[in-house]
Amino acid sequence: MKSQKVEQEKYRIFKKIVENSPIGLCIFYDNSYFYSNQKFDNLFKEKFTKRDDFNPSDMVDLIYQADKDSVRNLISTCIKNKGLKSTKQIRLLNNNNELYWVNLNCICQQINSVESLIFSFVNIDEKISAQNYLQRRLEFETIIMSISSRFVGNIKFKLAIENTLRDIGVLSEASRSYLVIFNEKNLVKEFFQWSSESVIPSKSKQDIERFIFCSKWIEKLAKGEYIHIENFSNYPLEAKKLGIAQQKGKINSCLVFPLFIKAEFSGLIGLDNINETKKWKKIDLSVLRISSQIIGNAMERISAQEELRKSEKKYRHILENLTESYFEVDLKGNFTNFNDSFCKKLGYTREELEGMNYGDILNEDNMKKVFRIYNQLFQERREKLTFEVEVKKKDGSIIIAESSAYLKRNSNGKLIGFYGLARDVTEKRQAEKLKEKFQNELESKVKNRTKELNEALEHQKKYQEEILKASKFKSDFLATMSHELRTPLNAIIGFTDLLLESAFGELNEQQKEYLTDIKTSAEHQYDMISNILDITKIESGQITLSKQYFSLNTVIDQINSNIKNLYTKKGLEFVIKGLNDDMQIYADPIRFKEILLNLLTNAIKFTIQGKITLVIREGYDSWVFKVRDTGIGIASEDFDLVFKEFKRVDSSFVRSTSGTGLGLSLTKRLVELHNGEISFSSLLGSGTTFTIKIPKKKEDLDVKL
Repeated sequence: MKSQKVEQEKYRIFKKIVENSPIGLCIFYDNSYFYSNQKFDNLFKEKFTKRDDFNPSDMVDLIYQADKDSVRNLISTCIKNKGLKSTKQIRLLNNNNELYWVNLNCICQQINSVESLIFSFVNIDEKISAQNYLQRRLEFETIIMSISSRFVGNIKFKLAIENTLRDIGVLSEASRSYLVIFNEKNLVKEFFQWSSESVIPSKSKQDIERFIFCSKWIEKLAKGEYIHIENFSNYPLEAKKLGIAQQKGKINSCLVFPLFIKAEFSGLIGLDNINETKKWKKIDLSVLRISSQIIGNAMERISAQEELRKSEKKYRHILENLTESYFEVDLKGNFTNFNDSFCKKLGYTREELEGMNYGDILNEDNMKKVFRIYNQLFQERREKLTFEVEVKKKDGSIIIAESSAYLKRNSNGKLIGFYGLARDVTEKRQAEKLKEKFQNELESKVKNRTKELNEALEHQKKYQEEILKASKFKSDFLATMSHELRTPLNAIIGFTDLLLESAFGELNEQQKEYLTDIKTSAEHQYDMISNILDITKIESGQITLSKQYFSLNTVIDQINSNIKNLYTKKGLEFVIKGLNDDMQIYADPIRFKEILLNLLTNAIKFTIQGKITLVIREGYDSWVFKVRDTGIGIASEDFDLVFKEFKRVDSSFVRSTSGTGLGLSLTKRLVELHNGEISFSSLLGSGTTFTIKIPKKKEDLDVKL
């Protein structure tokens, strides 16, 4: 009885150990389910249910599809070799639908003459993952070294790209790898791809262009980011735009990196997986990113080499077409390179000059001179030295050459010789000698002539001083006289107004007519004196503008009130265009009003019928005012008289109107005081248009900017 209890206790302990074992156990007795521990149940809890009819074939169905045949073979081997353990590394799917590695051990034994199968599952995923990582890391480093070596030295670009895409695709276990290079318009310039044998169809140029134009991801690539898509079904809108949803053998996953050449987004490199989703690993990202950098750097070098080749070709072309002579010498003075001009200038053929020394074309003194120049160039680390030297041609004649010399170094910076340009200045030096002789003779003549001119200038200076004194006297006189003349005119005009208003009694018609004539003549005289005074002040610089902001609308209303009686009396129409509400202008309000009044009264004076139009336009940097009439117009031959003082057009109508010939001249001066411009256009018999431009204040322009 005691031994039975001991056995039961041992069995309980054994069962507890087996139940808590990290190894999954499953036992079949007589081809039927007998026992499984908790670890085994956890491995297959989504798929496995304990039942008596569960057999080894059912267990095989729990294994990952790709490894089922291996497990079946393992069971067959185990049954044939009873008592011997058989082992196989297989893959299982966890609850997250992720693959991991286990060791499957199987042993077949006879228990009570009945065949039993015992299976154990040991998780070796970390070990396998580590081994796989090291293996893939080795493959990664090998491939990166291989890719790098392809783009060094004399590159066969197309072959290097094709082999690189193949290596990337195989390493990443991708269905397809590809490289796209853009042109200047960001369209496909070149397209390379590699596909596994099972991939049909291949990626087309149209697929790439849809990606470029239809996908928001291209913007990310341009910023240096990469595209990592594990499952396109999570991006239905983008998949539809790219045409993926309609493709046979559609793309399920993709990984794309940008290609930069000279820091410019110039293309892309990518991986596709077809028909099943793929979670891209870090090593896939690394190999694609590094490959993109290697290819981009290689293309930069290829571009630089091509530019260098073109530059050398251009350089050679320039040298051969230079009118100046180009030469290169080594440290011993032997000619190593030269252009055709150098040969022609010295009279030697290219074959004759090759191997010659500069000492062969220089005498002893000039050879020493050149040696000193080259030595100075080297010792003082000078960039350039220019000198003249006498050179002996093949025919024995001597020419004077103006030459420049530079240090010539190899790619390691070691001095290997000198190079320079030479120009024949023989005729120039001869001309300079003649010039010097002529100059000496000329200096003697110039000295005498200068003395005469200085005497004449002294007389001229005295004459100018007299003119300035006379001009100042004229201005002072006119200013004084104008003031003195206006004072009695004010009295005449004032008392005439009082008489016309019947302040001293009623007047008959003849008296009124005479008094009106007196007033008109006095006002005409007053205006002429005022204009003379203003012009004199402008000439002498006594007028300064008081510029300020003021309402253009208010000033125009005042002007209209002033001239209304004039244009109404003649039956004319006055039209204002372009005057908006509350327009502010920066100018001298009094002088600005005077400018417009002069132009408008002038227009009314010379318009018999029709209308006067004032057009206002605010430009970006100036105000434009146009005064347009339908009057008598101005003949083209009289255009030069318009702005001249005391000048009037000679016509019967003009002579019949009062005027001093000073109004437009004064107006022009007032406009110019505002830094403005005035111009006119006219057609005889059809009217005249005066245009003035008044510049805006600089701060107004800054505000509008």
